Amino acid sequence: MATDPDLPTPSPGGLRTLHTIAEVCRATQLSESTVRRAIRLKHLGAVRVGRTVRVASADVEAWLERNRRKPR
Repeated sequence: MATDPDLPTPSPGGLRTLHTIAEVCRATQLSESTVRRAIRLKHLGAVRVGRTVRVASADVEAWLERNRRKPR
């Protein structure tokens, strides 16, 4: 699976790279409401860090892959 060049790769220490909703929106070219809806409906995994919401690169890539349409 190819990685999105706008999302940084996970760190070599094994920790996940977490992104803000705005970063996910820029990388995927989706609106903030679309990303927030996917999180609310539990289609896209997210982590609360204090009062902010963060999304892991791997979760974004898995969500995009699940929603990919096959060519005819």
